[in-house]
Amino acid sequence: MLNCKMNIWNHAIINFILGLILRFDPFGIFIFVLGAVLIDIDHPIHMIFVEKISSVKKMWKWHRREFAKMGRHRFVFHQVEILLLLAVFGYFINRHLFIFFLGAIVHWVVDVLVHLKHYHNFKSLEYYSITGFLISKFIN
Repeated sequence: MLNCKMNIWNHAIINFILGLILRFDPFGIFIFVLGAVLIDIDHPIHMIFVEKISSVKKMWKWHRREFAKMGRHRFVFHQVEILLLLAVFGYFINRHLFIFFLGAIVHWVVDVLVHLKHYHNFKSLEYYSITGFLISKFIN
């Protein structure tokens, strides 16, 4: 699975299987998968506010081009510190909210593993971690 470029279906399948292994109830599995899928809402947010793309057709074209070349971008919900903070809040607020953000963290881990396999180094962590980004700026 890690040889392929990840997409929404791969993330959903991974979280579904992991939800079964963790013995979540059916609604818990649904929430866990939803967390893995909805984390990618930051992709269209990035396209609208950073890339200044407003057409859905142009967004799809940009996404396919970036997906094909394994383009790296700093997406807000792909920052591990934000996900961990939201998971901690979820833990204290509502069990299903915690499971949702746990699903997003699994998505994050899979993305990092795929990028590690593709780039053969940890440099991509600067795209998945605010701390990693800051460290890369001070080291370079």
